[in-house]
Amino acid sequence: MKRVFAVFVCAAVLFCGCGKKVDKKMQTTREEVIPVIIDVDTGTDDAIALAFARKSAVLEVRGVTVVQGCVGLEQAGANTLAVCDHIGLQAPVALGAQRPLVGEPITDPVNHGESGLGSVELPQPKMEFSELSASELIWQEAQACEGKLQIVALGPLTNVARALQEHPELKEMIARVVAACGEGGENHPIEFNAKNDPEALQYVIDSGVRLTIYDQQTTEASWGFDMGTTKDGRYTSTLNVLAEKYPDNTMTPLFKGVGKSWLGNYLYSVYPIIWLNVNEAHNDLDYQNNWVRLCYDWCRVTCDTSTGPNRGRTTFTIGEGGPVQWVFFSSTSAFLEVDTLAQCYQ
Repeated sequence: MKRVFAVFVCAAVLFCGCGKKVDKKMQTTREEVIPVIIDVDTGTDDAIALAFARKSAVLEVRGVTVVQGCVGLEQAGANTLAVCDHIGLQAPVALGAQRPLVGEPITDPVNHGESGLGSVELPQPKMEFSELSASELIWQEAQACEGKLQIVALGPLTNVARALQEHPELKEMIARVVAACGEGGENHPIEFNAKNDPEALQYVIDSGVRLTIYDQQTTEASWGFDMGTTKDGRYTSTLNVLAEKYPDNTMTPLFKGVGKSWLGNYLYSVYPIIWLNVNEAHNDLDYQNNWVRLCYDWCRVTCDTSTGPNRGRTTFTIGEGGPVQWVFFSSTSAFLEVDTLAQCYQ
């Protein structure tokens, strides 16, 4: 009789779905779901950023658009499909610009490897590209989301600029563009995404669309001090440490392959996704009674579009009531965030 009852209970659990695997999500302080399109040139940092977006409790990924950048468009597209398929991100993937608005494209094989994904090797994806172009997918989702759509631009801003050019009314239909671009001052190297297509960045700025720029220096405080030690005492990157900690994790192939690249401990694109998930960058946050400024609201920003050595350099003017929010510091611990991400993919 007890055996019959046990079988009955198990069947009831399976029937009601209680035995299904729970899709664990990253914690958030937000309450409203944010519909987003993520625009990528999928190199090493974008791959991890897509994994974060997939597990965000608050981001609804309506689509992924692909732009030329650290690698050419064809390779970036192949990388994006493979990563989305591997992490289970079921969203349309649309190809966009093959070249910048002006001039020739530049790539970044030194930091991302020739393939863009370091030494990452993923299975052939089952997913296929959307029949829509990147611009048309952005336009379609902007209409469907009724003014709530946000675009997270993690590569050069060519796709965003083209969408605004082709659909001028789009600027009134997008809640915000969050862009990973720009550097923190003239003493810093010119940031890659701005340098790749400065005309596109300037066009987006001039369009008047609400824009948050996530400065590349935001990553230095977290990634630069979050390197760890492996089991045998080797000093290595955060991702290599986590690959050893979670040997059978879905993220482990990405951690291992990306961890070998120069950017394996400096994943710039991850931070805008984390910021959107928790919205940490409010001014005057109190950290143990020390007031810390993380961003400046409504700056004026220009991007150098000359052909000289400063091409792509961004200049921020604070306090002039411009259309740009500038995020230049993050208190987020990279190690803790990526450790939590790995747990979500167990």
